[in-house]
Order: sequence, then C-alpha cells, then structure tokens
Amino acid sequence: MSDAVDRFLADANPASGVGFVPRAQGQPIVVLVVDDSDDGELASLLAGAEAVAATDYDGSWSAHVDGARLIAKFRLIRPDGEWERRWTYADPGGSVLNAITTGIHHVAIVPLVGDLGEFVREGLRGAIVVDAQASGPVASARELLAVPTPAG
Repeated sequence: MSDAVDRFLADANPASGVGFVPRAQGQPIVVLVVDDSDDGELASLLAGAEAVAATDYDGSWSAHVDGARLIAKFRLIRPDGEWERRWTYADPGGSVLNAITTGIHHVAIVPLVGDLGEFVREGLRGAIVVDAQASGPVASARELLAVPTPAG
C-alpha cells in the first residue's frame, strides 16, 4: 500500500459490510455494518438507539482511489466534536455509490449481527441513522476510476 492509502486508512476501522435499501417513499438508506465488539462506547450507543434519524450525530463520506479500487470512508461525529468514529469499505458497489453521490440519503450504522434481514425487518432498532448529503469526493473518485488509463 502507498503512504497516501495508509494515511487514509489510519484513523478508521474496516466495515464488515455495506448495503443499500431503496425506498419508494423517502430517502434511500445506505447500511454500514460495523463490528462493535471491541468498542464498548459504540456498542452502548447502538444498543440504545431508536429507529429514527439521530439528530445529535452527523455523518459524511470521503473516498480514496488505490489503483483500480475505490475506498469509501464514512465519518460519524457528534456536533460537539467530543465523539467520532470512522469506517472504510472498499468497492462498495454501484447502488451504494449512486446513493452516496447523487443526493440526500440516510446512513444506518448497524452492529454485526447474525441475521441482518431480520434486523432490518424489525425496524433497525439498535442502529444509528443519520442524514448524509451527496458526496463530492466520492463522486470525483468514482469518475477517476471511470477514466481509462492511457497505455504507456
């Protein structure tokens, strides 16, 4: 890995998974599955979270291109700056990238659980859901990957 990639990844944990939940009514949801087993603060926060948008947290995306891979990073932060977590996910897929780059969407931070489908059907209780804006850095990174590299 390059120094730039190392710096980008240094302050983040890898997400266990990422998904996309389209919605006929309302904004789409990008689901970020995270392992909270070594983070008591995060586990406690997730366990007490309601299935509504968390007004006391903000979220934002950034991205890095490493060769032919796009690595997306999500930052969850309390507005007072006293608490934050960051997660990365490589090559999140077209529907996730479309949601991240084209408009306002929700991001649900969910714990790594046995049956994610059941968790979603039960209403995402135990997840932090935040609003996120379209991400210019992710859109730029995606465009960079779409440009063919000249032979040389």
